[in-house]
Amino acid sequence: MLFVPPIVPAIATLLNGGEYILFHRHQTLECWSVRRDKLFWTYDKKEPDFDVKGFDADVIDGGTSVNIVVCENGRMSNNSRLQILNLDFITGTSTALFLGECPPQSYFLRPKICGEIAFVYIAQDDGAWRGMRPTPRLINWKTRAHFELAFNVPPLSQITVLPIHNHILILTHTLSDGSGGSEILILDNSAHSSHWCDVDTHPTPNTVHTFKLETIRREEITFPNLRHLQDWWIRELCVYESPLEEGTYRVWALMTAYNPLSTDDNVVSCSYHLSLPNSGTRITWRQRTAAVSVPDTRHELAGISYSGHTVHHFRDDGHCILGPLGMTELILDETDTRTRYLLYTHISTYGGALTTVNQDRVRISYYT
Repeated sequence: MLFVPPIVPAIATLLNGGEYILFHRHQTLECWSVRRDKLFWTYDKKEPDFDVKGFDADVIDGGTSVNIVVCENGRMSNNSRLQILNLDFITGTSTALFLGECPPQSYFLRPKICGEIAFVYIAQDDGAWRGMRPTPRLINWKTRAHFELAFNVPPLSQITVLPIHNHILILTHTLSDGSGGSEILILDNSAHSSHWCDVDTHPTPNTVHTFKLETIRREEITFPNLRHLQDWWIRELCVYESPLEEGTYRVWALMTAYNPLSTDDNVVSCSYHLSLPNSGTRITWRQRTAAVSVPDTRHELAGISYSGHTVHHFRDDGHCILGPLGMTELILDETDTRTRYLLYTHISTYGGALTTVNQDRVRISYYT
């Protein structure tokens, strides 16, 4: 299927269900219907000099609406705000759910939303990390409460929030004992409701150290025979609920490291089964797969699906789909010069669909 908007966006995301695309262009956010090839909603920025810098979406109500979290920063001012809204696919109208202002000289970055909980980083620089220590903040938009997380040794961590029982998953940069490798922590915040404080009466949230939250699972990811894998330069943590079994999740930890011995990158993917029963019984956790792959050339990674497939961007030759065990399953558009110099490719969570942005179009490709 070929979908051609008037001007190509920088980022295009096919939402769960396959009917709608959210994409970022002209420093704002738009929603298009794939089937109708029609723009039916545009995000209303605070001011003309504000730019959308990040967004995330959570499709709800059986696919009839979506909750969207948006970060926007001012070009001329040092202001940043985070807005959460609900977009109704039937009417094409949006309703504001939450609006938060960032502290002066700070910026909201890399937002995520899952159920009633939104997560965002607060940094002192609008852009790359540059060695900074960004502050993770959690927001319950429904109760208008928030708090911030702190670490004993602040890692560059990827944090994922689960809506059931307020569980928080963290993929740390290195193990706490300094031996190298990464670590997954599952924290339970359900017994610590006192940490949340009201946004309106306490605009500066409480700071909660992770050791104050109950750690119900700690999973070390180490590869003793591959010592260079201690220094990860790309890390992703994805958690997807099973489409068939409520309260059951598939957890993917995806890491990339440069191997100085071969001048190639190693990609490590580990998947886990996680069950959080509503009955309050103990969780179940087990490792499903672990694989180390060495792609044929230097590449950039672009997410992971529920099944464990990833998209690899080759710098000059299009991209390929890599299977969950590191095997290349499909080379896409290697000889098609129209798809070179790709700006962005999004792989759908559950179905076989790639949304690709290049210099002149947005293409949705389905594979089986």
